[in-house]
Amino acid sequence: MTIKPLDLSTRAITTGGAPRRKPTRRRPLTGILLGLLCVLMLSPFIWMTLSVTKPTDVAFANPPVFSGYTPTLQAFVDLWQTTYFADYLVNTLVVAVVSTVLALVIGIPAAYALSRFPSYVSALLLVLALVFRALPRFAVVLPMYDISKSLGIYDTTFALALALVAINQPFTIWLLRNFFAEIPASSTRRR
Repeated sequence: MTIKPLDLSTRAITTGGAPRRKPTRRRPLTGILLGLLCVLMLSPFIWMTLSVTKPTDVAFANPPVFSGYTPTLQAFVDLWQTTYFADYLVNTLVVAVVSTVLALVIGIPAAYALSRFPSYVSALLLVLALVFRALPRFAVVLPMYDISKSLGIYDTTFALALALVAINQPFTIWLLRNFFAEIPASSTRRR
């Protein structure tokens, strides 16, 4: 392999290649097309922002009104004052925290054991977890309903959190198992 003086230039070393080409007419066209693509991708967010700042009668006007109105945040005030949004938000946060903590409490030891003791049984358990993850949600709704009714926790946030843990546990185990498999076994042993 021969080294050319061009390979030792500062530009080649910092950019990882040959000197830059001269700009062509394609660069401005590419920039315009990328800008249009960005506007297209952001259009749902732009529409949402415009809709939420319009008064209700203007937001649902047909054809849509884009100017001539006074922007307002009254929709957010109405959301907090006339609905049970705060209660719904607290319920969502409780379910999210409880289901995450329970999934980790169950998933961490299982994933650690499956990563540190590889065998035919651990491979079988991982495949079984994948099969349970692939089950349609409707296949587990009725058994979960019966179990929650018999335990007396039907229609509670705890029952919802338990259902989410049961549904997402295979994913948690797979994800954490791969994480633990990347950690060298020598770093987890006692000295």
